[in-house]
Amino acid sequence: MLTSQGFHTFLMALKLSMRSRNSLLNDFKNYEKETGLIRVRPMKNQCGNIIPNCHIVEYTQKNSGISFLIIHNVYSTDFPYVVKAIINPKILSGTADYVTAATSEIMQKVIITFNREVRKISHVLKNFYYYTLQRIDYCINFDVKELGLGCSPEQMIKLIKQADIPPHFSERVEYNTTSHRRKTDNFSFYLQCKSVVVNCYWKHWQLFNEYPDCPDLNRSYNVIRFEIQCKYAKVYNMSKLLEISQGYWKVIDEMFSDSLASQVLTRYFNKIIGAGNYYTLDAARKMILRRNFKLQKEHRLISTLEFVNSMRGIANAKSALKNADNSDEFNRSLRELNELGINPVTIPKDWGIKTIPNLLCTYYNKLSNLHFDALQEERLMEMLKEYLPSK
Repeated sequence: MLTSQGFHTFLMALKLSMRSRNSLLNDFKNYEKETGLIRVRPMKNQCGNIIPNCHIVEYTQKNSGISFLIIHNVYSTDFPYVVKAIINPKILSGTADYVTAATSEIMQKVIITFNREVRKISHVLKNFYYYTLQRIDYCINFDVKELGLGCSPEQMIKLIKQADIPPHFSERVEYNTTSHRRKTDNFSFYLQCKSVVVNCYWKHWQLFNEYPDCPDLNRSYNVIRFEIQCKYAKVYNMSKLLEISQGYWKVIDEMFSDSLASQVLTRYFNKIIGAGNYYTLDAARKMILRRNFKLQKEHRLISTLEFVNSMRGIANAKSALKNADNSDEFNRSLRELNELGINPVTIPKDWGIKTIPNLLCTYYNKLSNLHFDALQEERLMEMLKEYLPSK
């Protein structure tokens, strides 16, 4: 399935002394001259000015899945430089796939390929396990057609963009030259804090803008990607917790495990988008009325739905009530709606859609059904073996 869960990009770092850095830079340039497989160039800032003592090393062929940065580390005298390896695991492992997520089962091939490539270039680059993980992007792809959600990817993103923004997070805005004001992306819900970036976006739109000749452009049309980019501070904290529970030597493998990816993605998905299904405002009202709650609770929940609808989103509604006396009551209503399986964000009436199932719940239900079907097929084959003639 295009609907898949795992990770897609990670960044590792290796500290370098001045001598090691000079040796590595020479090795990179010699490899460029001898093979033409890589390109070494100075790093530039956003203004286009060269950053002293910093270089980018990229493969000249597309679909390499790996690039390097040599960066000056001003905070260390013993190791004044660091080389960073940016890896796309699916591409590095030889799978030319820009849509589906990588899983732990391909990591052994990724490590072998990485070690083989760096050995060709320089002994300074060492092997995979000498590096420190500095960033990992966990992701889950939801193919709205594959999951049978009954809506378009554009409609789903419009609902997601009305989701909650947790404390310490802010939504990214950029200057729009047409409207002459700062705006958010139309097909992306991008939140950031010091340690984590949450990005939920229409994959087709992202590839069309950044990689228009991508071979997977058509395949990505119905895909919504929910992505958690764990920066160094987050990775460090997670690693320390894993070190206590799993032991030092298992940390790096555990960081790439399917179970950890699932935990991280589920936590942030439920915190931001929520665990409920989407309904029209009228349908959500009727669901609450059928529960026969006390009049006060019934009124509070319906008022919360109506207020979120009028403010065009949970974050906007929370912002409007920031210093209000009833903000705690509002937050309580959001939690209770979530427990009832109702997303506070409602479907516009003119869409002609009454309900849209929760993305994450639908994904896990799909996995359960596929697993059940596989078990049934396995049992059937075992039964048939009894009746098949022996060779």
